[in-house]
Amino acid sequence: MSNRNPSLDGLMRNYGWAVHDFQRLANSVSLLVASLETFDDLVAPNFYTDVDTLVNLRPTSPAARRLLDEMGDEDRLTLRKLKKTRDDLMYRFFLDNKINADASAVPSVVLEKLGTSQREIDAGNAVLNRLYQALAAQV
Repeated sequence: MSNRNPSLDGLMRNYGWAVHDFQRLANSVSLLVASLETFDDLVAPNFYTDVDTLVNLRPTSPAARRLLDEMGDEDRLTLRKLKKTRDDLMYRFFLDNKINADASAVPSVVLEKLGTSQREIDAGNAVLNRLYQALAAQV
């Protein structure tokens, strides 16, 4: 994102991409958790539960032990922050950031909040990519 105020169309495009990126991240979290546990019944993915499973992981399998070896406190904090990022992006963004459709520019504070969400998504993806690589190295 640039430092200048984009048009409302630009904000909506960037918001759409942030939501897209978060949905991919949430799916990656669910797939990673599914690779760690065996379920007697098919369980629908739940982002909050899946994040809690990862950050509170116990060494119950070789895969879980490998992730525990790879995951540090900073990684856990990054993953925990994603729950708030999701809520802010999906549920609160346009309630907390009033946008005037007639304005020629979007307030910079709105762009900064969206930029923060995108950086948190990117940080979460970096952690997940490293965890996936650790699991792949185990195989």
